[in-house]
Amino acid sequence: MVAKIITIVIFYIFFSIKLRPSIAQTNWIRVGYYRPSNEFPIPYINFTLFTHIICAYAAVNSTSYQLSLSPDDKTELVHVISSNYTQPLSSNLTSAHAALYDPSSYLNTDYGIRDWIIGGLSANKLVLSLPFYGSAWTLENPINNGIGAPAKGPAVDGTGFLTHKEIKNYTKRNGPDVHVLYNSTNVVNYWTKGTTWIGFDDVEAVRAKVAYA
Repeated sequence: MVAKIITIVIFYIFFSIKLRPSIAQTNWIRVGYYRPSNEFPIPYINFTLFTHIICAYAAVNSTSYQLSLSPDDKTELVHVISSNYTQPLSSNLTSAHAALYDPSSYLNTDYGIRDWIIGGLSANKLVLSLPFYGSAWTLENPINNGIGAPAKGPAVDGTGFLTHKEIKNYTKRNGPDVHVLYNSTNVVNYWTKGTTWIGFDDVEAVRAKVAYA
């Protein structure tokens, strides 16, 4: 069987907390996800903030151990891609960019997880990541604003990409009285006001995905 290459889609999580001695002395695991970039080279990483660093876009070869992974190798750190299935720049319908399920498509996390397990990889070797970012669409019609609603490209900043912190700030600023909705079919939260539609993982979606894992 041809070796599978695992692409880890990385997102940055920034914490605004100050590390206190009591926290630093615990045995908590603090993981940083790093995507190689000329704008942010490795020497810029403050390694004292983390116990582990995971590098994006790396693959491990099961024979030479030089980065590619064989599904027959039961000893490997498999981080399953679980987001970026759709995006406003390539889709004219609102959707869950990190859908846990999708009855109408194979573009969902559950399908990928089951495919790995059927291929022979033990479930306890899989690491399910949670994307702390979302996608923003511009609706064609603000009244038609559910999952699969017609849209005409990205909203907010021209790309449709927003970190979780940016989403929280945006929704608080532009619609503090508008509730975040939850779709249990795809397992995604979304917020919509006027022609702006933002899909992301909030409390309900995260709880469901943790329970699934």
